[in-house]
Amino acid sequence: MDSSQKLPSYNSATAAATPSIGTERLLRYLPKKQSEVRQVAIDIPETGNSQLMNQDVLKAGLTALERAKSLRMRGTLNDEERVTLSSAIKPFPQRSQPIMKRVRRELQSVLAERQGWRIFWMIILNALCSFGLFVYSGSTNSLALTSFSYLTIFDLLSLLTCLLSLWVSLQKPSTTFSFGYERFEVLAVFTTTVLVMFGALFIVKESTERLLMPPEVMTDNLLPVTSVGLFLHLLVTYGVTNKPFSLVSKAASSNWLQDAVNDFGHSICGFAPFLGKVLVQRFNPIALLGVAGAALVLTTDFLINYNQSFIADSFCAIVTAFMMWATMLPLSIYSGQILLQTCPIDIMNQIDKCLREASTLDGVLEFRNEHFWTVSFGRMAGSLHVRVRRDASEQMVLAHVTNKLSSHVTHLTIQVFKDDWIRPSSTTKVNIPSLPSVAGSPSSSLLTRPYSSPQLYKTNSPPVTRGLDRPKTDNRTATNKASTPFMTISPHKTS
Repeated sequence: MDSSQKLPSYNSATAAATPSIGTERLLRYLPKKQSEVRQVAIDIPETGNSQLMNQDVLKAGLTALERAKSLRMRGTLNDEERVTLSSAIKPFPQRSQPIMKRVRRELQSVLAERQGWRIFWMIILNALCSFGLFVYSGSTNSLALTSFSYLTIFDLLSLLTCLLSLWVSLQKPSTTFSFGYERFEVLAVFTTTVLVMFGALFIVKESTERLLMPPEVMTDNLLPVTSVGLFLHLLVTYGVTNKPFSLVSKAASSNWLQDAVNDFGHSICGFAPFLGKVLVQRFNPIALLGVAGAALVLTTDFLINYNQSFIADSFCAIVTAFMMWATMLPLSIYSGQILLQTCPIDIMNQIDKCLREASTLDGVLEFRNEHFWTVSFGRMAGSLHVRVRRDASEQMVLAHVTNKLSSHVTHLTIQVFKDDWIRPSSTTKVNIPSLPSVAGSPSSSLLTRPYSSPQLYKTNSPPVTRGLDRPKTDNRTATNKASTPFMTISPHKTS
């Protein structure tokens, strides 16, 4: 190969292409990036008459690029903003607010309330305390304290749920959310409880690994740190009005820890009746979980300082994790049923009783398409169709049914429609006694037939019959039967 022959080369700035040996032209494409108009410059060496032709091609290409650029820049607002449109059909760009700007605006509306600032400062305090507990539990290598620290994470999430509940109370129903934004509270409660249960699974996994070879656990300052964590947990539980968790705690079924404490309270009331008002009641499951977790941490501290049994730390962590599951599982089940748009059995029985009472009103025939579901904590929605008689008062029926169901159903939709009477069709005969009938005429047979049972047209062709199914014919009447298209029965005798 000749060394003077150039090979094709390419880079990001220029692109040089060498044609075949017989061709004398050399084309170089040098794209130039400009801010306003995108152009392509083509340098062509002078080769006689072909230069004019290449200049015409260059001018045509630049003209096409300028037209395309002007079409894209037709919707530009001004030269400073340089906001171009993705399509020339839409004359105005779609302005959408950034997500952070919307969040900042909604947060300002929430913090405008007095309760919003209290929740905000509690979130800051709880976040600092959670960070300190996790750092100290990592330095002491105590899983019991780590499992107790997960309760502060639950407190942080519950405060965020309380802040969300305050924002929901400031919103109004819209076309997208016709029943309001209360279902966001249910979703927040469900998410919080599920995350705590996943954290409990992590504690069980770590504690199981430590049962075989328990490491050394430091118990220095374990009592004051646990006391601070318990105080903050009770402050968040009783110091802040958390509407979603208070409602779900009352509505959900009790766990085994609550039942055990209630049984213990009943047994103590047998010896000290004056403590009945304090012990014989349903305790808050979240506060009860915090007290039990702190007690297990103090038990770990006592056992390690007494006989250096480091395995007690793993056992106490496992017990704390199981108590988390026992406390959070009823709350997550109840909130999950609300998200699935179900109706509790006890409330459904009361609604059925109200429907039976409403059906006794004069004029009500039946209820159709009954559908009731839970929108949020303590709020239900429902719809049904009421069929009434034609002479019944629609307004009276509507007021009566609404009065019966309004105590249980918040959002109620009732459609009242009147009954459609369907009368049975009776056959009618057309009798013309004065007209004589002529034998063999098709009109006489049509007049004497019932009006409600029209006959189809019949052909004169005989039916197809097999050998064994061939009917017996009478020779005297076969001719007359074949001559008439219909078989007539006349009430008058012909002479």
